[in-house]
Amino acid sequence: MTQAKTLARLPFLVAVAMAAAVWIVGYSTFAMAKGVPSAQIESQFDPGQDPYTFPNIQLCCDYPAPPPDRPCRHCGPKKDSTPYGTLSSVVVNCSAPTTKGVSVGSIREALHVVANGGQILVVPGAACDISGVAFNRGVTVQTHGYGYGARAQLSGGFCAMVSGGGVVFNGVDIEGCLALHGGGLTIDATNIAWRGQDAAVRVSAGNLAIIGKSTVRAREAAVVANSEGSVEIRDSRLATTPDGRHVIRLNVRSATLDGVQVKGARIGVLVDNVKNNLQFNALEVVRSEPTDPYPPSDAGDYGIVIGDGQPMHDLPWLSGMGSRQVSLTGSKVAGYNTGVSFSTSSNGVVENVEVYAASTGIFVGQGAYVRLSKNKVIGATNAGISMQPGARGIAESNTLVCKGSGRCVCYGGDCTSRSNYVFGPNAFRLV
Repeated sequence: MTQAKTLARLPFLVAVAMAAAVWIVGYSTFAMAKGVPSAQIESQFDPGQDPYTFPNIQLCCDYPAPPPDRPCRHCGPKKDSTPYGTLSSVVVNCSAPTTKGVSVGSIREALHVVANGGQILVVPGAACDISGVAFNRGVTVQTHGYGYGARAQLSGGFCAMVSGGGVVFNGVDIEGCLALHGGGLTIDATNIAWRGQDAAVRVSAGNLAIIGKSTVRAREAAVVANSEGSVEIRDSRLATTPDGRHVIRLNVRSATLDGVQVKGARIGVLVDNVKNNLQFNALEVVRSEPTDPYPPSDAGDYGIVIGDGQPMHDLPWLSGMGSRQVSLTGSKVAGYNTGVSFSTSSNGVVENVEVYAASTGIFVGQGAYVRLSKNKVIGATNAGISMQPGARGIAESNTLVCKGSGRCVCYGGDCTSRSNYVFGPNAFRLV
């Protein structure tokens, strides 16, 4: 009886199966017309085929934590995964693929998982690309195993960006540029080389520090800072090509340069404005070095320019309030037509500074007040000290050796070779 019923229903079952086959074929044709790959169609109707078992589909699950832009939801929960941004240190090996639980393969991946204040340890070997990488929280990027002598290499066709926290590059070599848009950036014992346009280190906001025998070399400019922050450069060397515009250009709230070599460009150090404090000590601003294999064919324009032709104050002075004063001490300038230039309405102290082979050793603009003490100007062809009418101040115990007429100090058209001379009433005094 049962067998008879089954045989009776057989035509019905065959009809259902044929209808299902027709539906599958029709849907496949429709999906292919819509651009859906046939492999995907097959996987959807093959219960033994997992659509996520294509080659390498699991690679994105091998990070210490899935990056936000690739959440890898199909991987399911991972017992050994680390939550986003909690690792105190991450090893980056750009020579090898990501190694689960050991290292990641790029700086970007490391930034996904390292905690604020953590370390990114870069293994020496293949250069890690930092083009456009955004450092938006405090991290330290340094060579992994730095004590062994090899240094990690970072490179980029365009600038990495720093916009938050305190970012530190320590003991690495960077073939690229850095742009500071906020927070703090410290370049410590790091070599930067930039062959592109504009400055190697650019500051639009935040505080910059270059320390620890770092070097910055660029075709056009080493550092350009235009911000409300501070710039500190100590015990480092910065250089551009002889035809570069300037090595360092500053328009900041405060600046300190101490023990810095500045080499090349038409202008060595250009200060547009500094609102609070400007201190230069032990600078060596030179057009070239004696052993330079590619010396420039001519002199530069200015070694150090304070004020760039504009007043260095934006608010009037009132009694009882301190005036902002530029301090330039213990420094050397060589190879520029004008060694040191003070612009209109600047206030400065120049002490123990040596200027060599300049047309004009020290220039003082109209309305500026300067105190020149114990300086040496050797080999000036125009004037050792040249002042515009209206400049004020005092020069004491300076050594001036000038070529030609020997009239080393000029106030407008009035020049003298005397060491004790007063130019105009309450103007400029030599003692």
